Amino acid sequence: MSEIPYLLKRHEHLIRTGMFCTINKRNTITIPTYIREKLCISKREEVIISINKHLNGILIYKYTFNTFENVMVINENGSIRIPQELRKLYSLKTGDAFDIYLCNNNSFMILRKVDQ
Repeated sequence: MSEIPYLLKRHEHLIRTGMFCTINKRNTITIPTYIREKLCISKREEVIISINKHLNGILIYKYTFNTFENVMVINENGSIRIPQELRKLYSLKTGDAFDIYLCNNNSFMILRKVDQ
């Protein structure tokens, strides 16, 4: 995508994948292989991770240009660390679970916290 997807364009929508991820004690989440493949993200590649209030969740997409957003690297397990400032801002803690949504054009994903 040539611009940060802060807002969905009219022809795009989010698709609930039925997949979940959870924050572990190392403050990381593992992105399922299926989702990484849809987003064309390989291990050791960089992704942007930020909070998106309009879309009500954590926005993750492939790093393609310079930005002031949080840039994280996908590790060998397909995991990324959730930055401390985002954990504080979104009141995230170990064990929090997220529904995974994909944009219909596979340009980004949204993690929405599951009510517990």
